[in-house]
Amino acid sequence: MAAHAEAHPSVGPRERRGEDALRGALLALPALALALPVPGLLEGVPTTDSAAPGWILLLLLPALGLTALTQRASWGRAGLAASVLGLAAVASQLRTLLEAGDPFEAERATVGLWAAAGLVMVGSRLGSAGQQVLFTALASLPLLLALGSLWIGHPAGLAGNAGDAAEAALPAAVLALAVFAQREGAVRVTALASVLAYAGWTAWSEVRVASLGFLAVAGLVTLISVARPAHRALARIALVASLLVAAGLGGRALLGTAQEAAPTASAAEDAPEGGLLFRRLVWATAPALLADHPLGVGPGQLARAYPPYRDPVELESSEHGRTEPTPVDVEHLHMDALNWLAEQGLAVGGALVLLLLLAGVRALRVLLASDAGRTPAALGVLAALATGLVNAPWSQGVLAPAVGLPLLGVLFAPDRLPSRRGFRLGPEGAVLAFALAHATSALAFVRQGASLAGLAGATVQAVGPGGVMETRLDPIPARTAVRAALEATPTSVEALTRSARLGDLSPAEQRGVLERILELRPHRRAALIDLANLEARDGRLERAAALQARARDLDPDSPLLARNALVLALDRGDAGAVEEAVAEVQRLGAGTTADLGSLLTRRLLAGEAAWCGALAEGSGEPLDLQTPVACLDAARRAREAGREAREQALLVAAHAGFAADSAERGDTGGAVRSQRQAARASARGLELLGAPTPSGAELVRLGLAGALALDGQLEEARAELEGLTVTATGVSRLPAPLAEGLLALGVLRSASQ
Repeated sequence: MAAHAEAHPSVGPRERRGEDALRGALLALPALALALPVPGLLEGVPTTDSAAPGWILLLLLPALGLTALTQRASWGRAGLAASVLGLAAVASQLRTLLEAGDPFEAERATVGLWAAAGLVMVGSRLGSAGQQVLFTALASLPLLLALGSLWIGHPAGLAGNAGDAAEAALPAAVLALAVFAQREGAVRVTALASVLAYAGWTAWSEVRVASLGFLAVAGLVTLISVARPAHRALARIALVASLLVAAGLGGRALLGTAQEAAPTASAAEDAPEGGLLFRRLVWATAPALLADHPLGVGPGQLARAYPPYRDPVELESSEHGRTEPTPVDVEHLHMDALNWLAEQGLAVGGALVLLLLLAGVRALRVLLASDAGRTPAALGVLAALATGLVNAPWSQGVLAPAVGLPLLGVLFAPDRLPSRRGFRLGPEGAVLAFALAHATSALAFVRQGASLAGLAGATVQAVGPGGVMETRLDPIPARTAVRAALEATPTSVEALTRSARLGDLSPAEQRGVLERILELRPHRRAALIDLANLEARDGRLERAAALQARARDLDPDSPLLARNALVLALDRGDAGAVEEAVAEVQRLGAGTTADLGSLLTRRLLAGEAAWCGALAEGSGEPLDLQTPVACLDAARRAREAGREAREQALLVAAHAGFAADSAERGDTGGAVRSQRQAARASARGLELLGAPTPSGAELVRLGLAGALALDGQLEEARAELEGLTVTATGVSRLPAPLAEGLLALGVLRSASQ
């Protein structure tokens, strides 16, 4: 069967026009299916950044298959945009095979690139009929997104984040302007409804890029209409629509609902971490990252490689002035060009950036040439490029690739389209083959998202501290959901993190999960902190200190890490480290004098006076903790001040000191009596603080057992140790004579260092 070329935009006979229209409809399928409120493919999915690329690739397969069967261009005429994206996908594939520190993210990025190549390839093969169907379908997207937002009662809609929704809604809304200006009948009515819905949605969501981007494109169309009268009708429509958008924003401001409304996902655009300051600080780190990685960090590896480059000011901004309970990570550089350069390197990434520049030039040329057939595509691409200057709609987007990339294909479509009946491997078939090869991965991303969406059904209301109702996860259905997600994607850091935090794993199991996370993301602060805390609880204090040091290297000004360092220094019994940690806590404002005073009381009750001097100074109440007599005097002053818990804490220090002195003199009976008094004071003080421990703190009990052993009361000493695990760390904190007595019992069961 001979191949022949057909003029663009006409496709020829009626059957070919029907075929072309079907391709256009199939190409719009990914965007429409993801935006539809029902069945809600992304509803409740917390991992939209991976589930959406999976859905897009799978939903694109029919359009790719039809294109491969009915059209075939020569390899030399594959189309600039599709060729660049296809080559980038091949490079990503090869790089992933050679090296992928985070396999899940590497595959997500590669799937995204093949989906992008396919969207552009099919878009570039559409004739006029297919283009009209595509434009009509995409023009309805803002209406669908608005309905989806109403469906779930949140401006983010099904995209999961209002910023991600805006990246798709903006190019579709400006495309709808052109459709309204050019078309008649029901299509025109739908386009108008979509523009009106977009105006209302921008006021509700308050996403700046949605409103400012729309006004900017409208202004550009108005300027171009001065030189091209053919666009004057479009300019008038754009200005009216801009007034609607501005009126919606103004009305919301006048009503004051922006301040009164509860925080939503759209706050990311207005909060410090979503604003210009955040982006400026992130962008400023890109040169250093590129200098260290001229070949790129690898597809999808930004989240793994970027943390050491973060600016301290950006860290504080991203965490709302350190009010976030857990560390906030930066997953990408919030600009398509920088994302591609950083991941793909200066060569491949540079080609993708050049494509973005050429797309902008091409779109402007179409508008200046008054090419009515491609005007909707040009407007949509310009809007998408505008969002790409402040975010990453094509390299990291959710719905945005399914909207903007088909329009990019239309923009770069050749003047004459190839056509051939029957399959023969050309560029269309090659893209289809690669897409099919990644369909399994795409399905895994979809399955993971659906599994984690099940966590919403595992939430229960429970009574927390103080009788406050809290929302928690029921561990049984939650574990089922997380297990299913990990079966689909075993190397997903998101699924592994949720697994570690469910609270139903043994310490050994939790340690294994956290270590796996750190294999995939060595600089993930949350995992470093969680593992350090776990190691500290298990007595592996040196290991905990090393993990904390890694976390502090990434975030030296973290108040949370400063507080953790102080607690660990106290646990280690390192007076010098305690002094340094107290100074850091004070420098960073990580704790008030009252906080330090409360910590001092607890640590004295635990029998740790020997290394609490710096903590006492930091609490604003310098105490002489070096001699038992001074501690007794301080206890008297505390009693006179009505501070019962502090009195008992100082009595522990005093009597433990007397016990050590007695043991040094060989007065073992005196050592036992004093250490018993210390244990009683410890128990009373802990009870006053609401943490009753009838026998006293563990270190105090160890000291009593050591004193009893020295006094020859071996059975009593062993009875005192009931329920305790004697470790090398615990023994090392005791005064030397008491430690020797304890070791003589032969009860040292495990070493923790």
